[in-house]
Amino acid sequence: MTTPTTVTLTPSQFETHAAKLTTCDKPKDRLALVNEVRACVDAVHTGDYGSFLNAFLPAFGAVLETTPPQLEDNDMHKTRKCVLEMLNKLPHNEHLRPHDKTVLRLATSSLRVENEENALICLRVIFDLHRNFRPSLEFEVEPFLEFVRDVYEQVEGTVAETFGDGGGKKASDKKKEPPPAPVSIKSTRSFKVQTECPLIVMLLFQLYATLIPSNVTTLLPLMVKTIGLKATKDGETVPSHLQRPFADMTGAQVKTVSFVTYLLRGYSALVQPHRDEVSQSIVSLLQTCSDNVATRKELLVATRHVLSAPDFRRGFYPHLDLLLDEQTLVGTGQACIETLRPLAYSFLAELVHHMRLELSMPQIRRAVYLFSRNVQDKTLPLSIQMTCARLMHHLVESIFRRRNDPTQADDARANLVRILDATVAKFGTVKPQVKLLLENGKKAEAAELAEQQKAKASQDAALGVVVVVEKVESTETKPEIVKADDDKESADPKEPTELVGFDGAVQTPSDALKSLADTKALVKTLVIGMKTLLWSITNFHGSTQQTQTQQTAGAVPKAKGFREGELRRASGFVQNGVRCLALYQGSECAEMCTHFGEALAVLDPRSFLDIICLRIDALLGGGEPYELAPM
Repeated sequence: MTTPTTVTLTPSQFETHAAKLTTCDKPKDRLALVNEVRACVDAVHTGDYGSFLNAFLPAFGAVLETTPPQLEDNDMHKTRKCVLEMLNKLPHNEHLRPHDKTVLRLATSSLRVENEENALICLRVIFDLHRNFRPSLEFEVEPFLEFVRDVYEQVEGTVAETFGDGGGKKASDKKKEPPPAPVSIKSTRSFKVQTECPLIVMLLFQLYATLIPSNVTTLLPLMVKTIGLKATKDGETVPSHLQRPFADMTGAQVKTVSFVTYLLRGYSALVQPHRDEVSQSIVSLLQTCSDNVATRKELLVATRHVLSAPDFRRGFYPHLDLLLDEQTLVGTGQACIETLRPLAYSFLAELVHHMRLELSMPQIRRAVYLFSRNVQDKTLPLSIQMTCARLMHHLVESIFRRRNDPTQADDARANLVRILDATVAKFGTVKPQVKLLLENGKKAEAAELAEQQKAKASQDAALGVVVVVEKVESTETKPEIVKADDDKESADPKEPTELVGFDGAVQTPSDALKSLADTKALVKTLVIGMKTLLWSITNFHGSTQQTQTQQTAGAVPKAKGFREGELRRASGFVQNGVRCLALYQGSECAEMCTHFGEALAVLDPRSFLDIICLRIDALLGGGEPYELAPM
């Protein structure tokens, strides 16, 4: 078998070879000529770049015009693909600037008639040209936007053709055959092409703001309709042989959602009429989206952007029951669960916070369960645990308002007690970690200081500077001359260099300091929240309106304060919370002690006395090996 020879073109041969390429009419020969051009494409990185463009750009245009687009993998398809790939590899510098419109027109005209594989190359060419030559290409944008409109106008037919028409024909009824290859999918019927379009349109709107008003009014309704499309009827699952196109379709819808949320920043008035449709579609996507981490993450990020628009976030309120389901938020895949829970619960906490005064009791009960569980979940970052704790305490006011409704009062107070239990339990979780957190914090600070000194010593050694180190012996200080080369001998080999966290994982000094700072922020959130929580529980009963209602119903009025068993559980705040104050020093400690005292001060005298009597040993030290820092 003979190895085909590689023809190397010299700049003097560019014109001749371009002429051959233009006049050749045999697909196989034309493919060979195009491959020869690709073999010398490195010329674009030399001084011959201008000659290359002048010779071959007209030839490339002739090849794309005379070689019909294909929906099968043959020589003509490979020829067009090779030409488009060379256009994509052209460096975007001053040599290309005079030809920018020519290249853009070649890519845009090819995009409409190409198959999926080649269309994706065209999109990359278009994106790069606008990004690098933006001022001069504004009037070349309209043909691309027309293509995008065509894609979105046909997407409903594409979904029906791929998965079934949603009527009598189901996705499961379609013949079980492998999905079509990219080369056999027309560009206007491609979910992958549709996936790339919103990003390019977003770029164009950022570069040419004058295009936005006229195009948003036509594109937005099409996009809203697209994100609401479903591959199957409700309750049906996508067959295994259609999973790949379904993932492509979902990815395209998520990119479209991102674009719609981008419009909210400056054009919310145009999006507002579609609020309910967009919200419903986002929730449906969360329910049906495949367990792809990148896709789900982008959808969650876009959804959080929606919450930043005050008028638009209300569209999610009717769907809170679905969003309180973890499977809806993060899916069922293990990778999604491990990666996306922090982002998902940040979004959910923000949503619940905004609608906290409109929650029903079942929703409050579900939210308290979810967030109290997350507060104790060690797999979640401390910052997310703190967010969940703060959200629980924000619900206290909403729950307390229901004390005058006889049908909800008992359930409401029970949820306050659940929040109390979760908060006190978290103090109990933090308490055993305090000593290690403080020790690791001191070691981390010393390690960072030593690292800084070591770096300075290395610089001094490089400059030949002699370092003077003061060696401390008892109470006397004597200067000692130490050479930088003797650093290794002066180091204590017995001193441990690793920092081990409470979970047994090795930490870097920066990790140890961050863990200490996050834990301090968490404890502060818990202590401040206890003031409102304790007051709300102890004052839940006893209001004038409640007493009158209960007397009218012939019931015995319920007294203020804690019930049997609640007092001992509440006393855990003192038992465990006082020890957590050892995390703070100086003015921080004084501030935290003030917050702690204010939380206890809201108790009625009887409850205060009972709690102090139960936990007087913890309040006064209780033999703990660490004490509060002096204030």
